[in-house]
Amino acid sequence: MSPSANREGALLLYALGARMELDPAVLTANPVPWHRLETGAGRARANGPPVAGDEVLREVRARRDEDGARAILANL
Repeated sequence: MSPSANREGALLLYALGARMELDPAVLTANPVPWHRLETGAGRARANGPPVAGDEVLREVRARRDEDGARAILANL
């Protein structure tokens, strides 16, 4: 699986040719799909350096962190 950036979101390209596009807003709002994506990317990284997509995952991770911090601060 290789994530790459595009205008609409993260595009996952699988070794057998399948594709799936994910909206980053869905990943930031829902921890389960994000966790699965991040876990799968970690497994892929363990098998060798990623071809592409680390930047996309970093951006989504940063957005999740920012949104989470805002939510916490809004409730103070």
